[in-house]
Amino acid sequence: MSENKQLINAILAQYQKAEITCLFLHDRKKEKKINLLTIFELIPSEQESSLVFGNKKTSYMERETIDSELTLYVTRLINQDIIKVVDQYKNAENGMDLLYESLNAHISVPYLISQEPSGFNPLLIKSNEEKTIGRILPKRNTSFRVWSKLNTDKKWLKDYSDKVFDKIGDISRQNLGFDLSAIPEHIGNIYLFGCNPILRKWGSKLIDREKELFLSFHEREGHTIVGCELVLEEERSKNTGFTLRKEITSRREKVELPYFPHAVHTKIYDQSGNLIERSFGTWINFQFNMSIQESVMNLEVKGGKGTEVVSIPKYSRVATNTVGDYDLSTARYLRSALDERRFEELESNKEFIFFPNAENSKVKAQSTVRELLNMAGSRCMILDPYFQASDLVYAFIIRNISIPIQIISSASFLKEEIKIREVQKKLLRRFYRWMVSIFRKPKKGQTQGQALLDGIESYQKLYSQQKIECKVLRGKKSPLHDRYIVIDNDVYLLGSSLNEFGSRATTIIKVPTPKPMIEQALKWWEDEEICLSLKSYNNKPDE
Repeated sequence: MSENKQLINAILAQYQKAEITCLFLHDRKKEKKINLLTIFELIPSEQESSLVFGNKKTSYMERETIDSELTLYVTRLINQDIIKVVDQYKNAENGMDLLYESLNAHISVPYLISQEPSGFNPLLIKSNEEKTIGRILPKRNTSFRVWSKLNTDKKWLKDYSDKVFDKIGDISRQNLGFDLSAIPEHIGNIYLFGCNPILRKWGSKLIDREKELFLSFHEREGHTIVGCELVLEEERSKNTGFTLRKEITSRREKVELPYFPHAVHTKIYDQSGNLIERSFGTWINFQFNMSIQESVMNLEVKGGKGTEVVSIPKYSRVATNTVGDYDLSTARYLRSALDERRFEELESNKEFIFFPNAENSKVKAQSTVRELLNMAGSRCMILDPYFQASDLVYAFIIRNISIPIQIISSASFLKEEIKIREVQKKLLRRFYRWMVSIFRKPKKGQTQGQALLDGIESYQKLYSQQKIECKVLRGKKSPLHDRYIVIDNDVYLLGSSLNEFGSRATTIIKVPTPKPMIEQALKWWEDEEICLSLKSYNNKPDE
C-alpha cells in the first residue's frame, strides 16, 4: 500500500460521514451544469449535520433564475458516504455526480483545476483566523484540514454578464453566508475539509503568572487525546525561544515552562504523527478608559436643505484601568530598537519617505521623484491635476527612451491663464535653468494647457526619440484629486503637486495594493470621452 493511500485511509477512519455543498450554473445553451463552488466536508463524531436550505418540495436545494438560458442552483446534501465523497473530490476533473432524492445532476468542470498542495497533503487552518480559504468554509471550534483544487485561470468567466455575477452574489449571500461574486478567486474551486476528528474544543491558559501552562481537552465520543503529542514553541522578539515536546497523558495537562513566555505556538499531533491542531497566543497588558458623559451640545447648521441640528456629546475621562502586570521590558528591548529603525528602513526601501520642510527637503524630494521615475522599465505614468509646463523636467530626465511617458493633468487647471512672471521665475531657478532653451517665451493670455503643449512639442523637436504623451481629464472639477506616479506595476502616492513638491512638509508613500489605481489610470487614459489628448483639448478647451 502506497504511503499516500495509507494517509487517506488513516484520515477517513477518523470521520463518520460527509456532506456536499455545491453552487452550480445550469447553462441550457451549452447543455451543461457548471461548477461554481463545491465544498465537501468530512463529519466527525458528535458534530451535528449542517442546516439544509430549500422548500418543502426540495429541502436540499435553492435556485435563482437568471434568464431563459441560465439558472443558478445551490444544494446541500447531508449524510453522504465518506468513500464516495473523497472519490468525487479526487476525480473532480472528470465532473461530479450529485445524487439525492429527486436530484440527479452531473456537474461538469470545463476548466483547469490544480491540486494545492500537491498530492493528498492537507493544509491545517483555523477558520476564525484564516482570511483566504477560511472565509468561505463553515466556522468550527477547532482547526481543520483542507484539501483544495483551484481554478486559477478565470478566463471562462468572461462569457457571463454582470447580471450572472449579481445573481451569484444574491444566492451565495442568502444561503452560504458570503458573497461569492465579491471573492471571484474562489469561483470554480473545489474544497475538501474536515475539522479536528479527536477534539470538539480545547483551550490553554497561563497559571501562577509564572511558568505553568494549563491545557484542557474536550474529546469526541470514541476518540482519545491520550497518546497524542504536544509541541510548545516560544516566539521571543521574532526569534525562537524554548521548544518543548510532551506526550499527552490525560484530558487535563499542566506543563512547566522554563520561564515566563512572550508568545507561544502550540501544535498537537495525533497518534499517527499527523498535525491536527495549532494555535498562537501572546501574553500582554492592556488598558481601557472609563468616561462619563457630562453634557450634550446642540449646534444648528444651516445648509441648502434648511437648518440641521447636530448633537455632540461631551465626555470627561474618569479613570484608566490596566489589566495584567506582565513585565516584558527585557523581552521587548531588542524588538523595540528594531521598530524604532523601521522608519529608516521604509525610507531606504522607498516605501514611505517623509520630507519635513527642512533646509534640503525640496532638493531631496525632487531628487527622490526623479529616482523613482528612472526605475521604470515597462510603464511610466504621472498623474497630477496641476501638472504644468515647468513640471516637464520630470519627464525630460527619464533616461529610458524605450517606454512612452504618459502624463495626465486636468482641464480645470489647464484652462487657467499662466502668470508670465511666475513661469519665468521658475525657469530661472537652478533646477529649471537648462530648460530655458527648450521653452518658447510664454505669451500674455496663454493658458497653462497651451504652455504645456508648447513645452512638449519643443522638446520632441529637440529629442524625438523619447515619446511624451499628455492627456487631460475633462470637467469643471477634476475627477483626480491626489497625485501619484505609476512605475511598472508599482504606485507611489505624492503628498503634493510636482510643481511645489518638497516646498512644505510632505510624503511619498508606496501603495501596498496598486492594482486598482493602475486600472483606474489606464481606464482614464483609454477613454476619449473623459480624457482628451492635450492637443485636442487645446483646440476645444471649453467642450
